Amino acid sequence: MVGPGGGHNIKRFLDYFNDHTEYDLTYVYFTNPKHYRLKENFPNIHFIPFYHPLVLKVLFLGKQDLVWMHNWTPLPFALYLAKRYRRDAYINFNVWSEPVPQMALANTLKGKLYSRLLKACDSVQCSWYNTFDLIKQVTGANPVMLRWGMEEERFLPPQKPFAKETVLFLEELKKTDKVKFFFPKSISGFNAHDLVLETVLALKQNGVTNFIVYIWPGNHNHESKVTEIKRFISSHDLSEYVVFKEHGFVPDQDLSEIWRNMDCGLQLLEKDQLSTSFQEPMLYKKEIIASDILSYRLFEDTFGVDLNLVSNTKEEVYRRMSAICEGNWTDKSEIEKRFQVINEHYRFKYNMVKMMDYFKANKK
Repeated sequence: MVGPGGGHNIKRFLDYFNDHTEYDLTYVYFTNPKHYRLKENFPNIHFIPFYHPLVLKVLFLGKQDLVWMHNWTPLPFALYLAKRYRRDAYINFNVWSEPVPQMALANTLKGKLYSRLLKACDSVQCSWYNTFDLIKQVTGANPVMLRWGMEEERFLPPQKPFAKETVLFLEELKKTDKVKFFFPKSISGFNAHDLVLETVLALKQNGVTNFIVYIWPGNHNHESKVTEIKRFISSHDLSEYVVFKEHGFVPDQDLSEIWRNMDCGLQLLEKDQLSTSFQEPMLYKKEIIASDILSYRLFEDTFGVDLNLVSNTKEEVYRRMSAICEGNWTDKSEIEKRFQVINEHYRFKYNMVKMMDYFKANKK
């Protein structure tokens, strides 16, 4: 397996293989956030840094049954693996974002190389329909829909004490009886933090004040955008209504408890697959205000739920936020229906079994 050495996307895979020792996993990683302490936290997995000489031994001498490459595996390395193991192993490329298939469809040198890579793989794993439909346009590629889902601890009660930072934040949340909106997204050009701030300002100006928006920055934040957000909050005197919550590494169970103390999740952005922050408010039976984008419309159609999606305009977001502040909440039967969809279809523990069964059934 090849992929990043950290981040919430890959952690669920490492957890699974560390627990299921019937599989002998060698993991070649090309980044490694310090807090992951790979060998300590996942002792049953063989870890090799991407630039380590031992990688050559694995490539040239090692026999593999499954070569599983994840999003953003360095392109030359991925092309080599696809060629090296084409006859001997099942090759799967796990695409979890749209830029890779979009590049493969572009008439550029990089696009042609990505197209060659996707066609060389036995399967291109897609976790949702928007990437699946894009991969279908790459002639010769074999897209396969294999959903992920959230880690099992998200579905369970807390198993150990919370981190001190979490405890302090939970105490802060419990002190207010205002409506609590949660926006846990990276500060980037794709996520609509500006739209949220503009809506908050309009709500304040119109006398709607019984709410707080908690901005929870993600793993990849543009510092210039962070500065702009803080400046906007300060210059418009919004600190009573918007909390920019900077934080360190937060375990999954702690984040789950934070969600349980919120009222509504904000998922306002330009594009997305079905990120964890989209699934979380439904799992914890909270309100959700989500953008009217293709992947979310497909979710509604596939599972027969109504998310009351909004266009990315201040007027639409204002309408939904003010309605919630006024006590106009979604019917409990709809909230329960959303929960059941996530509980049944988005538990990684069970979806991973389906993935492995698929690879075993198609192995060479």
